[in-house]
Amino acid sequence: MNYKKFEVASGNYKKAQNFTVNNVRKVVLLYDSCINHIKKAKDAIENNNIEDRYNHIEKAIAIINGLQSCLDFNQAKPISNILDKFYDSIYFKLISLHSEPNLSVCELVVDNLKTMIESWHEIDIAAKTSS
Repeated sequence: MNYKKFEVASGNYKKAQNFTVNNVRKVVLLYDSCINHIKKAKDAIENNNIEDRYNHIEKAIAIINGLQSCLDFNQAKPISNILDKFYDSIYFKLISLHSEPNLSVCELVVDNLKTMIESWHEIDIAAKTSS
């Protein structure tokens, strides 16, 4: 690598180090991505596109499983238990879409995730005002 390329790469790395996204925003972005995949699955259901339906449901499930796997039951047991049950509920609704493609289930899951996004925004605001 020549010096000029190294200098550019080093500068980009330093810029990236200064860019941080708070944890609430990360969670909200994951919820948004999950909602996007569910909406695409809903479109696939409407168009009878089984492959796209399956792929988007699986991506949404992967996001939910990822969020669930990050729960810390040692430090935040009460909220972790609530979120664990919420994620289980979403997971089972998504799984049901494989065997029974249902537009209203898609809408219900999207509504549940949007409600949770609102809750995370409230938590973020409360954390900012208390600091």
